[in-house]
Amino acid sequence: ESGTSTINSLGEIERRRISFEGRAGIEFDLSDHDILTFGIRGGKREGGFNSSDNFTEISSSEPTELQYTGNNERTREGTYYSLNSNYTRTFGLQGHQLLAEFLFSKQSSDEFTRTAEFDDVSQISGKKTTENGPSTDFRGKVDYTLPFSDVSKFEAGYQGEIELSDENTGLYEYNPLTNEYEILSQFSNITKYNESQHSL
Repeated sequence: ESGTSTINSLGEIERRRISFEGRAGIEFDLSDHDILTFGIRGGKREGGFNSSDNFTEISSSEPTELQYTGNNERTREGTYYSLNSNYTRTFGLQGHQLLAEFLFSKQSSDEFTRTAEFDDVSQISGKKTTENGPSTDFRGKVDYTLPFSDVSKFEAGYQGEIELSDENTGLYEYNPLTNEYEILSQFSNITKYNESQHSL
């Protein structure tokens, strides 16, 4: 027997977000032709929301209304920092210079979501997901420029980047018999990424 159903909901949601960052740097004039700089940067981010809804489900094949409540929670936070250094070497000829840059950065993140549905007595269903993992990044660059004239010059350089990261994901489903969120191993994974790029 076919039929139609309608779900009405009424609720409220609360959002939050916090972030801060700090940075500092220092420069050394090693000589009239050599400059070396160092910098550091770091911070933290945190955000998420909580919501609560009242549901009423009406079906044409079932005269009795089904009423239940649902709660949703999501949080996401992470920290990061980076260190960088730059070196500049100039020569007697204008435009004749050597530039070198290096950057190291690291960040971590954690994300969590949970849903829960309740009838008049107890919790009847729900799901939970988790995702976390650190990442590390190395970047380097060297550029050399030697002008021959106003319209010609020699340029050479190198640029490289290495990125290492882990990603851990988990999916859980609520079991009313145990009153716990139980992991679904077939949908939970640990993944490692190693990426390297180099160019001349």
